Amino acid sequence: MESMTTPDKDSAGEDTWKESKAKAARAVTESLKAAWQREKGSDAPPSPWDSWEDVQGKVEAAFENAQEARKGGQEAMEGDREAFLERARSFEPEKPLLALAIADVDQIQPYVFESAKIPEMRGASELINQLGDEGLKDVLKAKGLPEEVIIYHRGGGAMFLAPLAQAEEVCAALEEKYLRKTLIASITAVHLPVRLRQLLRSKDFQQIRNELIHRLQIRKLQKPSPVHFEWLPVARRCQACHIRPATGVYTESADQPELCEACWKKRREGQEAKLPSGFISYLKRYQEKYGRQAPYLETIMADKKAVPDEDDINKIRRAETLEELSSNGYVGVIAADGDSVGGILPRLNSLAEYVHFSRKLYDLSTGCVYESLATVLRAGRKEQPDGGEKRCFHPFELVALGGDDLFLILPAKSALAMVQEITRRWEEGRAGIIPPGRNDLPPPTLSFGLLICPHTLPLYFMHQLSQQLLRHAKSTRLKKKLQNKADGLPGYIDFLFLKSSGVPRTDAVQMQKVLYEYKHESEPRVRLRLTERPYPLEAFHDLVRTAGALKQAGLTRTQRHSLARSLRLGRFRSTMDVMLYWARRPRDEKGEEIRTAFGKWIERLQGGSSGQSGVQSGGQLVFPWREEKRGGQALWTTQLLDVLELMEWVEVSMTDAASNNGNLGAGNAS
Repeated sequence: MESMTTPDKDSAGEDTWKESKAKAARAVTESLKAAWQREKGSDAPPSPWDSWEDVQGKVEAAFENAQEARKGGQEAMEGDREAFLERARSFEPEKPLLALAIADVDQIQPYVFESAKIPEMRGASELINQLGDEGLKDVLKAKGLPEEVIIYHRGGGAMFLAPLAQAEEVCAALEEKYLRKTLIASITAVHLPVRLRQLLRSKDFQQIRNELIHRLQIRKLQKPSPVHFEWLPVARRCQACHIRPATGVYTESADQPELCEACWKKRREGQEAKLPSGFISYLKRYQEKYGRQAPYLETIMADKKAVPDEDDINKIRRAETLEELSSNGYVGVIAADGDSVGGILPRLNSLAEYVHFSRKLYDLSTGCVYESLATVLRAGRKEQPDGGEKRCFHPFELVALGGDDLFLILPAKSALAMVQEITRRWEEGRAGIIPPGRNDLPPPTLSFGLLICPHTLPLYFMHQLSQQLLRHAKSTRLKKKLQNKADGLPGYIDFLFLKSSGVPRTDAVQMQKVLYEYKHESEPRVRLRLTERPYPLEAFHDLVRTAGALKQAGLTRTQRHSLARSLRLGRFRSTMDVMLYWARRPRDEKGEEIRTAFGKWIERLQGGSSGQSGVQSGGQLVFPWREEKRGGQALWTTQLLDVLELMEWVEVSMTDAASNNGNLGAGNAS
């Protein structure tokens, strides 16, 4: 599998760090320049500064000096850096001129997922992305401030500098812009006055940042509900959200639904939304790097009989329903989130480190997803509603991608390959997220919640269940981290396969307990659990590899169902059935392949690849069960049912790809 990583990673990392220091210095200088012009009415800096370029150069040098001081274990500022700050007092002899501000969106998921239809969901996501990309820039421009004062933005949050005299009105204008654009979604922005010295001293900077976070949390708790929609006795309910009163008929849709103004904005934006520009840019870079088109474009090229350009790709329609995104009636829902990112941010010591971390995190998360989409998926072809010839469409819906968050809907047959490919690319690049010299900070891992379900399951439940699986995976990883007192744990994944859209409960973890835990009459004091989820990602890739090998060896669906039913008959009966099935395989090529796949899996379990005990207990082989002490009560778990369920969705081509890429294997699902 090709990789888009840079050949010389060290030099690329140094170049990025230099750019980060330059951007942070430019933000400080531009905000200081704007504040000085507003305060003194002068375009020239005060004496003894020669020019604003001189100021920026000294600020950048101060960031470098601070990093070198920390490498040497020095807490106090020395030499040129201290002398620079003494000169900087000419800007702020009596009071600070600058303010540091942070902003964070408020409960954005209810806004995005309140409608059960893809166009409204896509439109809501697109509106939030537009506000994240351009909203703050527009506000700053309206206030006469350059966009260079931004430290970071996107992903639902932002940090920026502004003249103290304008900070309050900039924060208020940003909050107003979100409400004016969406009518529902809101953002909270707060600021604190800062001196130049506080931005360059690591302890002072951390103290200011912690105070800002505290102030932001208080402000969020104290904010009233942003919008109230009045219900009149004759009002009709919006046919999209079913929450607010409808204000008109959406005539641009064939069914002409009655919608509220907020949903009307979302639907209009969703129907006009194009593919992310970053994804299209990656498709171009793929061809430039490898001399051939990305696998995603194969269907489009066959349909057009020519290489598509950007306009051709954007003209291809996007899916309008979950049924279009399904394969054999099922969709895959992937939720992912970075681990320990919230713990790394408070330990960053300067604006330069913030710039570097946020930029690299965003580049890596978007790059991993775009590269994986282009490699794993192929554009779909579907017959037109009027019975015309088949036309191409984009077979995925990227609902959220910002910072370290991901929410993706795609055909079920491609979900496992997508998780593996994203994981592999994340592992290749995650070390570059950490600023140079900060060996005390662990590179963040990525955890997943994976749901495969019928396309008829309401979108709300897809989101809720996948997020609960993700939280369960992350909480399990955190628990293991606290137990082992180590930062080197991999990401975790929890997954759930639903065959029916009738969900009896909305708690995914409780659902797993109902589905997979029981006590058998032969051992009334022993609990049996038919799964070991959530898994470390390395163990999950082992399971996928085993499932692929068994499927390739010819383990039929009938045999899989027979083994699965056997696990419900108690530990002793199921152990005998599994071992008897293994021993009775014919001595032909197919039987040997099945025995080999089982044998390799047992070897990995004995080696503890999943971080748990082996398969020997009391001198007797108890495969597929193994004991786990939990609360003083005997609990026996098995991975066999997980493998059997994975076989339903694994592509045979993933087996070879996984073996070629080690634990973090990846493959193509066409």
